[in-house]
Amino acid sequence: MAGRPLHHRLRVRGWLEVCSPLHVGGLGHDPDVDLPVALDGKSRLYVPGTSLAGVCRHWMTGRCTDANALGELWGFTDNTDGRASRVFVRDGLVCAGPDIDAPFPVSRLDARTSVGIDRYTGAAAYGILFSRAVIPVGAFIRFELDVESGAADPADVGWLRDRARLAALLDALGHGEVRLGAAVTRGLGHVQLAHNVELEEHDLSNATGLIALLRGQPGRPGLDELDELDEPLGEPGLDLRPRLAVTIDWTPDAPVMVRADRAGVAVDTLPLTGADGADTVRLVLPGSSVKGALRSHAERILRTLEQRRAPRPVGDAIADATAFRAQLDQLHLAKVLFGAAPPAAQRDVHRSILEIPVDPARGIKELPDEQDERPDTPDKPIGAPGRQFSYGVGAVAVADCRSSQPLDGDLWRKMATEPDLGAMLTDSGKPEQDDQSYRQWLSAHGFDQADHVAIDRWTGGAADKLLFTVLEPWQIGWEAIRLTVDIARLGDDANLSLALLMLVLRDLRDHRLPIGQGTTRGFGDITATVTVDTPDGTLDLDEYLASPAGELLRDTWTALWKEQAAA
Repeated sequence: MAGRPLHHRLRVRGWLEVCSPLHVGGLGHDPDVDLPVALDGKSRLYVPGTSLAGVCRHWMTGRCTDANALGELWGFTDNTDGRASRVFVRDGLVCAGPDIDAPFPVSRLDARTSVGIDRYTGAAAYGILFSRAVIPVGAFIRFELDVESGAADPADVGWLRDRARLAALLDALGHGEVRLGAAVTRGLGHVQLAHNVELEEHDLSNATGLIALLRGQPGRPGLDELDELDEPLGEPGLDLRPRLAVTIDWTPDAPVMVRADRAGVAVDTLPLTGADGADTVRLVLPGSSVKGALRSHAERILRTLEQRRAPRPVGDAIADATAFRAQLDQLHLAKVLFGAAPPAAQRDVHRSILEIPVDPARGIKELPDEQDERPDTPDKPIGAPGRQFSYGVGAVAVADCRSSQPLDGDLWRKMATEPDLGAMLTDSGKPEQDDQSYRQWLSAHGFDQADHVAIDRWTGGAADKLLFTVLEPWQIGWEAIRLTVDIARLGDDANLSLALLMLVLRDLRDHRLPIGQGTTRGFGDITATVTVDTPDGTLDLDEYLASPAGELLRDTWTALWKEQAAA
């Protein structure tokens, strides 16, 4: 920038490996999805530099105690002053491998479909169904970042501190701590910096350094002098956003699956899968599905404690969609833990919602447009904090859960497109198959094809055109379900919110909470073991609840329960 001194530049080049599906929105024209991904001017998949810079700055915000230093590094603006960023992040091209000449094919994009479940009917909520295109696991994103300094002395403490912050950021990227793109609390956006990182520093304060740069000569290795700094750097290793990590090791007692968004030709319902490289796929329980099940159960606990049912719509279809949002807005602690959409004032729709009380003597009442403006009555949501949570990302993040064993990708794609599965197996090099040996092949891979039919209530026979098949995973191993709780986002509600989450996890462990689809029809039962990472080590859920931290949560929740019982 003209007029700004520039004496040194630290340059980083590397690759971010996509470890879970990734969505960075753009102006695509894919008719198959509602939310397309970003494409550059050559119709190549890419991640804008603004997205990469934003997540890097956000991560560093949680580690920097000096807001002025952070603004001086990343830039800031206000009504009277401002400064451009000294950090330059380039657009990241998405590639099939760590090769800039191999752009990732758009044809290999996956799709994720999400649906909201109405709390009153238990069915899909009206107007809350959408799909997004995602970049699958195994892709690579080019990562290029420069940090400039106006310090003439390379040993300047401010420049060394900038380099220390960059080193901490690169370490976090290398450990997968920085999430990228949309829906990062629902399983998407896990990226990890590959090990082959190029990092060099250029001295631009003299003619020799400038000429070396113009000739393309490499600069000296960066970050070498940090260990020699006598003055403590302070915040680079500090974490101002403590997190609670929960691991759920589980095995299925019944088929556990989420339905793929497209029906097969020979088999109507297939489990959802995700790419695991170019040649293999794995079954997937999306983080959104697991998080939705946890949230729904947490709401059930709160509604029982508050003695209130979910509101239902009265009137037109628009009110149906609005009623679903009102259901999510109704319970404060659930919003704090799992997030909330913008309030009704920011949605240009009319609402006519009635809240049906558990006790009919309390009377039916119409809810106002703004839930937060409700009067202070016994019907007020519990846990109302001093710092009111209106909307935004929740504190709980749930990663995608995948099957432990991969499946042949080409064979699985044919499962969805081939009308004759016996011929499919023959074409793939398997021996000649009849229906019996085909089912044996499915059983050997942990699946079973179940045939379902609806019974006509008048004739007692099979209903016309209501015969369908489901490919059920019976003997499939799964990775652990992993949750992360951002304690800082809980604010004044930390103890109550964590107590509620522990109740949900306890019910999951005790076989009270099935996951996946078809949970009212025998699917989704699991046996689980829950562990919590603490500063004292990894504790079983019962051990954690018996610890001083767990005792505090139990006492807080017990006091709330007694307060509600007396109301």
